[in-house]
Amino acid sequence: MNKTWATILMVFGFMASAGALGDGSYGGFIITMALGVTGVYFRNKAIAQELKEQKEKFFPIQPKFEINDDFIIRLARRLNNRLSVEDLITQTSLSRDDAKQHLEELSQKGFCEIRLTDVEKSGKIYYYFD
Repeated sequence: MNKTWATILMVFGFMASAGALGDGSYGGFIITMALGVTGVYFRNKAIAQELKEQKEKFFPIQPKFEINDDFIIRLARRLNNRLSVEDLITQTSLSRDDAKQHLEELSQKGFCEIRLTDVEKSGKIYYYFD
């Protein structure tokens, strides 16, 4: 039901309920009041749908943010050209396994490398982006 017909139903129901109450017909009052309330319900529903459509028109649904190679490389540049799995976990929403997989793939593609001398000193694996 569109907003116009719902408004007509609402106005008719409330006006008829006032007439029924004036005549002393309580059964008619209850029925016509129910019509008015039904009109209010459908009118509010139509208005809510219009508002939703306007919102979607002016604020389209944003695409999901995806963490890709470029994002990880930019993050590494911000962190002095090195990243650990822990750095990637704390800076993104990735799980430990996903973070490790992304860094391993970047290493295989040649974007970064692991320096074994630094691993031996600190025990923490860093991926260096030079």
